[in-house]
Amino acid sequence: MKMIFNHIKEDFMRLKDNSIVLVVVLGVSLIPCLYAWFNIAASWDPYTETAGIRVAIANEDEGYTPAFVPARVNIGEKIKLNLGVNDQMDWTFTDKDEAIAGVKSGKYYAAIVIPADFSQKMFSFLSPEAEAPSLLYYGNEKKNAIAPKVTGKGAGAVTDMVKETFTKTLYATSFDSILSFSDQVRASNEDDVLATLRERLQKTSNSLSGQISTLRAFQSLARSSSNVMATADGFMEISSDTVTGAMHDLKSGRENLKQTEASLAPLNDALKQSVDQNLDYLDRLSSDVDDAFVRADDNMAQSIAATESLVQTLTQDVEDKRHVQDKLTEFNEALPAPLTGLDAANAKIERSIAFEESMISTLRTATEKKNLTREEADALQEKFASLQKKNRENLEALRGDFSNGVMGRFARVKSDLDETRGNLEDAWQSADAATAQVAALSADIQNDLGRLNANMDASVQLLDNAKRSVDGLYSRTMEVENAPESEKLDRLLAQDSDTVSRFLSRPVQTAVHRVYPVENYGSAMAAFYSTLSLWVGAVIQVALIHVETPDSYRKKYGKFKPYQTYFGRLGLFLFISFVQSSLIALGDLYFLGIQCPHPFHFLLAGWVSGFIFTILIYTLTISFGDIGKALCVVLMVVQVAGSGGTFPIDVAPPFFRRIYPFLPFVHSMNAMKEAIGGFYKNTFWRELLLLQNYLAGALLLGLVLRKPVMRLNTAFSEKLEDTKIM
Repeated sequence: MKMIFNHIKEDFMRLKDNSIVLVVVLGVSLIPCLYAWFNIAASWDPYTETAGIRVAIANEDEGYTPAFVPARVNIGEKIKLNLGVNDQMDWTFTDKDEAIAGVKSGKYYAAIVIPADFSQKMFSFLSPEAEAPSLLYYGNEKKNAIAPKVTGKGAGAVTDMVKETFTKTLYATSFDSILSFSDQVRASNEDDVLATLRERLQKTSNSLSGQISTLRAFQSLARSSSNVMATADGFMEISSDTVTGAMHDLKSGRENLKQTEASLAPLNDALKQSVDQNLDYLDRLSSDVDDAFVRADDNMAQSIAATESLVQTLTQDVEDKRHVQDKLTEFNEALPAPLTGLDAANAKIERSIAFEESMISTLRTATEKKNLTREEADALQEKFASLQKKNRENLEALRGDFSNGVMGRFARVKSDLDETRGNLEDAWQSADAATAQVAALSADIQNDLGRLNANMDASVQLLDNAKRSVDGLYSRTMEVENAPESEKLDRLLAQDSDTVSRFLSRPVQTAVHRVYPVENYGSAMAAFYSTLSLWVGAVIQVALIHVETPDSYRKKYGKFKPYQTYFGRLGLFLFISFVQSSLIALGDLYFLGIQCPHPFHFLLAGWVSGFIFTILIYTLTISFGDIGKALCVVLMVVQVAGSGGTFPIDVAPPFFRRIYPFLPFVHSMNAMKEAIGGFYKNTFWRELLLLQNYLAGALLLGLVLRKPVMRLNTAFSEKLEDTKIM
């Protein structure tokens, strides 16, 4: 130990006695400080100092007038207005040609061109040919490595601004329309508005129900048609005998129709005669009734007797008509297919019976009331005359309908049967030639019917969904009047459109919770540059200061053993390292003013890191000489790239990610970051402890493994000196 202390004492005595050496040592101590301070100061807060980056803006937007916006919208102009008050960058407004030329020449870092159809494309989402608009971004990537990233972020900010501006414009216009509608609703009776809305929804629902029923009927028809077409081929193969039999059946049907017509003719004559008699009777009845009502003033008894006689006559006529009804019904039921004309005739007879029963009721009213006034008699007479007139019109219609409708239809059916028989004979002659064509057509039709059925199924489903939606809206209108939501809607509509559109354009805000906040970029980079400066300081030491013991020391104190030489000169290196790390840390804290809530721990991390780096570099140099110095530089370069000081190690190439945990820089930086950003558990002490692994390795190399290579290192140094160059 005495030899080690003698070595250290001799080193410091020579520093004291030689002012030039003292100045050199002072310079060795200051150079790493300057390296750290200049780099930290230069990168103090670059991302908040982007106001000097010139970015050209060229607006060629011509604007657009959407169908639902009552004004022309120019998104490009809105962008210019917003950028005019934005100081994040030096926005320069110019034309497209000047902007692009300025980017190429380096006048501008980047340029953003707003195309002429920008606003139009922004609203193209309303049309089937929707096309997203684009901002044209031109960046000069040659001028600076980081500037394109910064200007790219600026372009992204402009894009976000466009989205927000467009959304605000769209929502503001829509909300103004809603407010206008709301004002109209409030100006009118709200209950009437809701009632009208419910009525229209009900009509829509009924209409949809009708359309669904129609489609389902068509589906049934299509399925039936498909079945018919499936048997069409078999029908085309019926024999000639079958066709002949069909024509025979037509002939028999015609004979049966002729017989039916003959049977119906007397009934027609009888009905016509009965109607004519009724019409004559109605004429006489009108005269008798008038006489009865006239005699009501003179001779009430005679008037009543005449009226009762009329009632009996009308009653008998009603019974006769019911008898005719029964005959017509019996005849119609006996037919193979009932005739609608006979049903219509029966309906008119029933209407005539109803008129006559009303006439009977009127006459009975007159007979039951003994003392009729003139006014009452006139009213009853007028009512009776009206019923009689309607009955006459009904009977005349009955006579015409039966003669022209029923009997005329028999004649037409008979003629149609004759024509059908002739057509059937003609069709049979060409049926053989058409059989093949019909078979092919049948297959096509069946395929079409299949597709039609599928489409109608989908249509029915869509209409069902639409009807459910309409019914749901109808139900909501029944609830909305007293619902709490309506009060909320009223409060919403009380807001102005700017407030609502501003919220809807940016409905989500990010609540930032900064974990271990760091005030500025310089403070964040202080750990990296300070660690790098400590390594640089140690490299400068071995470059300027000899690591071997001078011969004068041996003459004065005797021979030094290898470990005594190792520790003897190491004392001077550690002293200079202490000065370097102290100046670097104190300058960071109090000259630059970095953020550091734990300054002592920052100093401690600097001291420990400086000692470890110095011992490691000193050991490599004393063990391998100039080769060791070169290894120190290589290690520095590798650690600058692979320690994650400037970029996250996760974005580095795989090689650097693999060696990352084994680099001294990593643990030194992590310890300093704990002091700068704040402690997490025992991370600070753990990182300092991990640094001791390099101390153990350096001591193992310097005290044990150095001996075998000492002779090789001496020979290598002699060869270099023989060149007189190195």
